[in-house]
Amino acid sequence: MVSPDKEEELVTWFIISLGASLSLLEKSKERLLTEDEILKHRDEAPCIMVTMEAADKMKASRGYEDIDPENVLVDWQRRRIEFVETYWPCLVFYVLTKDSATKKCCDLLESKGIDYQIEERDEALPALITSYASYYNPMMEAKERESLTTHTNYLIVRSKPFKSSEAEDTTKAFLPLVSELFDIGALGISLESSSIMHSKGAWKLFAEELEKNPLASMLCAFVQMPVSIEGAYMSVGMQSLGQADYIIETKTLKALGHRDKAEELSIAANDLFQSLAFYQLGECPANGFLSGNTFSLTADSPRLRVRIEPCKFFQESDIRYNPFGVWRLSLK
Repeated sequence: MVSPDKEEELVTWFIISLGASLSLLEKSKERLLTEDEILKHRDEAPCIMVTMEAADKMKASRGYEDIDPENVLVDWQRRRIEFVETYWPCLVFYVLTKDSATKKCCDLLESKGIDYQIEERDEALPALITSYASYYNPMMEAKERESLTTHTNYLIVRSKPFKSSEAEDTTKAFLPLVSELFDIGALGISLESSSIMHSKGAWKLFAEELEKNPLASMLCAFVQMPVSIEGAYMSVGMQSLGQADYIIETKTLKALGHRDKAEELSIAANDLFQSLAFYQLGECPANGFLSGNTFSLTADSPRLRVRIEPCKFFQESDIRYNPFGVWRLSLK
């Protein structure tokens, strides 16, 4: 007889993988699944209890990691694209070039095997991309803005599509590339998948700081925080890091004690979003943040409930769409 302290730990094994069965359920519904549907399906899906050793062998035979049943709402949102037919995210840049710099930039991209297409001058493009120029120092000055109007071509540069677990490595590789493109004559570079543009100096500063402060560099470079939408503030671009974006309603910020001033509300939303992003990416154990967890900036500040939901602000075919979802921050 085996003594209790020597009994092997048993784990849940879904006879049909949870990811596969959730994808079949979604297909039958012909729409995204609700939170209640996901939880009900998880609870009713046929499963057995097996030893860790047996689970590891069956996992190797299956060939992929299943959705985590203990954090099914978040893990399904983050990894849904691995189980259903849908758009995968990618980074999309506009690179404005002029004369001989155009060929140099094309040669660099080809040497690295990076997908791009070349377009002729677009009169309206400089005004469009500078309309979402960031406020990171050094900010874009008039001379740099004026140089954009002299472009003769622009390149549409795309990363390879990526799933959540590949996002950080994919994104990290593009900051040095952006710096190289400026070194050989690029006039300006915008990140269209996040609707954000930085000055040449800011882009290069992010690239220089990448090894020392990778998370801060990538957050600042690739994520727009916050964007004002009707009645709320949200981030755009967290898919670049394999994470859900953030949203908080203006009324929630006011309830936290912030004045009804656009600048103050924007700063407050930015502080919350960045703090949560740094925690989830830098401190929280992998897959350790559950939908419904609470969060606060300090021990004394009010706690916010954080729940995962699908991205509803862009179409799935939109390059800004975040397939990994959105974290909604609200009062408990």
